[in-house]
Amino acid sequence: MALIDSEASARTAQGALAGLMTRVRAWRDDASHNSIAQKVAGSAFLIRIVSAALVFGSQILFARWMGTFEFGIYVSSVPTLIEQSQLVARSGLGHDDRLQRK
Repeated sequence: MALIDSEASARTAQGALAGLMTRVRAWRDDASHNSIAQKVAGSAFLIRIVSAALVFGSQILFARWMGTFEFGIYVSSVPTLIEQSQLVARSGLGHDDRLQRK
C-alpha cells in the first residue's frame, strides 16, 4: 500500500513539475509587452538581490579581516562618504549644464 502511494505521489510531483516547466517556457518565449516588462522587472529584482548578498558577504569579510576598531571607522565613514557624493551629484557641482548640447 505504501509503495503504491509513493509511486502516485511521485507521478503527481512529476506532472506538476512538467506543467510548471511548460508555463515557464511559454512565458519565456512570449514577446508581448507585458511579458517583456515582467522579464525586465524580474531581472532588476534579481540584480538587487545579488547586490544585497554581495554587500552582506563583504561586510562579514571586512569585519573579520579588519577587527573591531578598524571596522568601526569603516562603518562610520562609508555612509558619510555616500551621503556627500549624493549631495554633490544633486547639486550639479562639476557638471556644467551650459556646455551640454540642447
